[in-house]
Amino acid sequence: MTIPASISRTGLLAFAFCSVHGQTLEKPLSFDAASIRPYSGGGGGRGVPEGVPPAPPIGGGGLRFTPGRVVSAPIGVSARKLILEAYQLPQPRLSGGPGWLDADRFSLEAKAEGANDTQLRQMLQTLLAERFKLVVHHTTKEMPVFALVVGKNGTKLREWKDGDPMPPFGGANNFRDRGTMQHFADFLSNADSVGRPVLDQTGLKGVYVFYVEWGEDEAFLPAMQDQLGLKLESQKGPVDVLTIDHIEKPSSN
Repeated sequence: MTIPASISRTGLLAFAFCSVHGQTLEKPLSFDAASIRPYSGGGGGRGVPEGVPPAPPIGGGGLRFTPGRVVSAPIGVSARKLILEAYQLPQPRLSGGPGWLDADRFSLEAKAEGANDTQLRQMLQTLLAERFKLVVHHTTKEMPVFALVVGKNGTKLREWKDGDPMPPFGGANNFRDRGTMQHFADFLSNADSVGRPVLDQTGLKGVYVFYVEWGEDEAFLPAMQDQLGLKLESQKGPVDVLTIDHIEKPSSN
């Protein structure tokens, strides 16, 4: 095999590696078109195109994923929320960053014909690297966590199958969702009443319905334990943390 003299040592090593492993260097996935600009307040801004329902007004704003499109909530989205969504992380597993990561909001509209949620999140990572100059690295940290486990009397969860009805909403305080136990653990990691990463240690592998009601003088976590047969146990454990090394505010486009 003849190697052109113009290939650098780094390029030669990459060429050799890819030749041995039968791989090709692929360009990161990116959106067909993307607009990101500082949020200017008011109605829905630029982030919600016609026909797409608005995302719920959660803290820091949010994103709505539909096939081939990502748009910000009517109240915009913080850079922290963008990173959390791009890497599918609960908040306690993101470390570092300047103060404007939470204080500033942005309007986002991005399109990629035919892309699914996984691809859209990969494209969002590319956008963060290109427009926000985001540089991150993964580390493993020993830190206080909660282990999500099955209670001593067993789980009260109902496994969900396609076509099954969801429980109707009840009183003023209720939570309703469906998903895997990892999905539920990630939700708990982001809950203000928890405040720690939550690790799924239930051993349950299905897709379940999560429905909890609690009264005005009650709290969510005790109601969850009673109604779902799950509980949180305090412990320390290794957690994969994404650390921000560098980020810049994007210029308007």
